[in-house]
Amino acid sequence: MNEFRTALSFLTVLPVGRSGERPALERAFPYFPVIGAGIGAAAGGLGAAAAEIWSPAVGAAAALAALAILTGGLHADGLADTADGWAAHPGAVRTPEGRSAVLTAMRDPRPGTAGVLALILVLGLQWTLLLELSLSAWMWSLAIVGSFSRLGMVLAAQGGRALTPDSGLGAEALNRKSFGRTAAAAAVAWGIAAGGVGLGPAAGILAASGLFAAACGRLFQRRFGGLTGDMLGAVNELTGLFLLLLLTRFF
Repeated sequence: MNEFRTALSFLTVLPVGRSGERPALERAFPYFPVIGAGIGAAAGGLGAAAAEIWSPAVGAAAALAALAILTGGLHADGLADTADGWAAHPGAVRTPEGRSAVLTAMRDPRPGTAGVLALILVLGLQWTLLLELSLSAWMWSLAIVGSFSRLGMVLAAQGGRALTPDSGLGAEALNRKSFGRTAAAAAVAWGIAAGGVGLGPAAGILAASGLFAAACGRLFQRRFGGLTGDMLGAVNELTGLFLLLLLTRFF
């Protein structure tokens, strides 16, 4: 259960009691899809209930607000910081000066123009796509999105390396590789999706979202020369958006 608590404390703002020494973060990877699915299902259920009382537009906004509240806006903040870092330096970062400019922009607590625009675009698209789904599908759709977007973070971390050694838990996830636990996380996410859409479609979602998340991680790696916890948060948000696009197109 210590691994579950570690994943819960990393992915949410929910209070987690301490129970002995905290295990290494990669040992908690198999729980990432479970917690992501729980967050998504809770937000989807709340949003659907709000839509029944008021309107689908209000319900979609409530679902997105619930996602932000449950995670403390952590992943959205990572997306904004990554966008600011991207805009802070032209082209790939290949010098210490360029890396310093990027990290300064990403660590600034005040959001920059690029970060604000990224948040508006992603949240606006998420809201629009959620309205394309039937209310009865919101809970399981957001459960799938939550599960596979967290798996996307795991896949990006396992395929990258830390930009700096002082990135906290993000650096820990990036510096310690665990193929077995990554595979276990993928199997868990596939099982969750299979319960909603069937075995074959779940495998398709796993393949498509996994490739997308890995590509995002690789893109950030090439651009910045390494990854940070903020970039893993950006992978989560972008993979979630990609999954909503898939679900509205094929389901």
